Amino acid sequence: MGGRALTLYEEVHPQAKLNNRLVHIRFLKRLAELLPPGVAPIIVADAAFRVPFHRAVERRGWRWVGRVRGRDFVRLSRRWASCTTVFRRATATPRLPGTGDWVRSNALRALFVLVN
Repeated sequence: MGGRALTLYEEVHPQAKLNNRLVHIRFLKRLAELLPPGVAPIIVADAAFRVPFHRAVERRGWRWVGRVRGRDFVRLSRRWASCTTVFRRATATPRLPGTGDWVRSNALRALFVLVN
């Protein structure tokens, strides 16, 4: 597709199913069934999707782009900081603080981009 973003598959679920691990696993399984062999999509997810979902994406050999916000903590250097604190430094011009960890209790390594 020449680098274009294209929605391949999406699902809508009731609020009661928010962050339901089984729903996430079924979604990824169904998407994998729809894709030709060897295709590795980039999953774009909202901040409501947590670390276990992103780990499931990585286990399939796929990549993801997600938002972090709110009460989450990130480690972009030596110390953990709340997303709220880090976001105060954001501007309209994207900056690349680099690789860091997301969520103290279940840290996931990620490349961070800071933008308002």
